Amino acid sequence: MTIPEYAKRLGADIDRNGVTIVEVGGKRNIIDFVELALSLKIPVGFVYDIDSSDFHKNQKGEELKYNSVLEGYSTRGVSVFHFSKNYEEELKNEFGDEEYQGFCNKYGGYSKAVRARLFAIDVDISIPKIVLPIIDWLGKIN
Repeated sequence: MTIPEYAKRLGADIDRNGVTIVEVGGKRNIIDFVELALSLKIPVGFVYDIDSSDFHKNQKGEELKYNSVLEGYSTRGVSVFHFSKNYEEELKNEFGDEEYQGFCNKYGGYSKAVRARLFAIDVDISIPKIVLPIIDWLGKIN
């Protein structure tokens, strides 16, 4: 929900570039969508959290293997982006705990996804560096 808002703020017209952003319902569903796009010769990229809630704590070995498969798509012309832990942790690392908590308090009462989008819309909140390579890639797609 945040990428289109950050793209707008940066002047990237993803609609003009024919970009569609699809939320696939979790990391475990990425492969099916990527394989479909590849079979149709559609340029594809994806973003995932290395440490997602799709895997339980006792499945970390399985998640590491799955992450390796996801990263392997980069050898097939797929643009692969990941967050070191998860998006919220990346924002905390970038802004610092105190500033991040201030943003959360400003938009309290919303789900994490809606709150993240509100952060992205808010011009008083800087654009996180972690999204810049993604927006750059989106701006180059034709």
